[in-house]
Amino acid sequence: MSRPPTRRPAFLLTELLAMLVLGTALLVILGKLTVEILYLQRIAAEHADRVAVMDSLSRRLREDVLATRAWRIGDDGLTLATIDADVNYTLGADRVRRTTGDGEVKEWRSRRLAFGWRVETGSRGSVLVVEFVEQPPSRATPLPDRSYPAAFYLPQAAAATTLATEVRP
Repeated sequence: MSRPPTRRPAFLLTELLAMLVLGTALLVILGKLTVEILYLQRIAAEHADRVAVMDSLSRRLREDVLATRAWRIGDDGLTLATIDADVNYTLGADRVRRTTGDGEVKEWRSRRLAFGWRVETGSRGSVLVVEFVEQPPSRATPLPDRSYPAAFYLPQAAAATTLATEVRP
């Protein structure tokens, strides 16, 4: 006669608890990875938004500077006298606003993007340097701000006026 097999419920319970602990640890790790991936996707989307804002502002400013006859910079902002109308750019810490003489208003802003500008004057004209300063995310380790300058040639007012008057139809 053979003996009936003995049950080992203690070993089965121990194996079940071990699998439960390993499964829980695996799910926690996968959950943390999922949260990090979603965070990185959001950071990448914000960076793409900042790049689009910088590109749009640079393109619009380049078009206005190419049509500039005269320019003036003051406390109220940068005024460009273009062929069509006067264009005024005002600079805030986190935004740039473009207004034209006919009332058209356009504004550029993005999260964690600051704007700055300066005009460097030389013998052949002046250069407008627009600085885009990208600040790191709050969760990031202490990183420095990244700066992306864009330079635009502003002609001398007298030379621009002379060239404009010399154009013959």
